[in-house]
Amino acid sequence: MGPAERLAQDMTKEIGAKTREFYEFVLPPIDMYVRDDSLIVAADMPGFEKKDVSVTLRGRMLRIQACKEREAWLDIRGGEGGHGGDGEIICAQRPSFVDKKMRLPAAAAFRPRRGGGDDDDGAPAEGEEKEDKRQSPTAKYEKGVLTIVIPVRKRKGLEIAVK
Repeated sequence: MGPAERLAQDMTKEIGAKTREFYEFVLPPIDMYVRDDSLIVAADMPGFEKKDVSVTLRGRMLRIQACKEREAWLDIRGGEGGHGGDGEIICAQRPSFVDKKMRLPAAAAFRPRRGGGDDDDGAPAEGEEKEDKRQSPTAKYEKGVLTIVIPVRKRKGLEIAVK
């Protein structure tokens, strides 16, 4: 392999690595919409397994995390799951982890019900809102799409007198 071919191959690898880092930063693409009394968050996360995905909702902050093992075909230098050859990765752009945080609209803020254990009398802490009586949020991962359903509060309009 000549120096020009080697340089082109190294550049391809570097571009692939930077592209993967970029996509790990911006992924997953998110669609968010309201249907009936729920906020729906849909995230495209192909290539992950359900066991790899974690969703956390604290107040208005939604966090989606996913991490997967390197694919067996990437382990081309041998070892467990490898081909045992002396190959070389040319380009590997697919993300292996996601850590996406987003602030949801105020109506979707959710306070979990208090546990009522020995140290918890079930009352909200000072300055904390009362617990939500709404149905709990749900998440489903199917065919590479994570769908999160968060019940939203119905807000009644307030008429303001003009003086």
